[in-house]
Amino acid sequence: GGGGMKFAPPGAAASVSESPADAEGLPPVAVAAAGRSAAPIDLTAEDNASSAPMAAAPPPPSSSSSSREEELVRQIEALRTRLSDRDEELFDLNASLAAVEAESSHRVASAEREASDRVRLAEEQLRRARGEADAARAGLTRHRRRAAAAGDGAASHQ
Repeated sequence: GGGGMKFAPPGAAASVSESPADAEGLPPVAVAAAGRSAAPIDLTAEDNASSAPMAAAPPPPSSSSSSREEELVRQIEALRTRLSDRDEELFDLNASLAAVEAESSHRVASAEREASDRVRLAEEQLRRARGEADAARAGLTRHRRRAAAAGDGAASHQ
């Protein structure tokens, strides 16, 4: 026998072992199993393309098992569709969440700036009011001193 895998041209029959005598009297599954461990396996291009086992094809399914398989295939496809829909919904929700978070962050920053501006304005108004109050107090004090001085002067002239 040869050393590596042998590939038959497309359409050629695949032989499991090099000698047809090796396969006499054994069921196809046993021949395939024996071929895997003892001799190189020849594969057709079709066998290379699929991962199907080397055993003979199973008998055609009965109509009840065939309809059950079709129903399972339909269920799998329906589940795949639902999963795909859920993935799209999740993507959309994540995008919406990101937009809401960005908008919220922007609004919070704007509100903080406005509050800071209001505090700064209130502090400035308070400083001005204190300055005006201090100036008014100083003016009142000067006025009282003048009035007191004028009163003392008027009393001394009498």
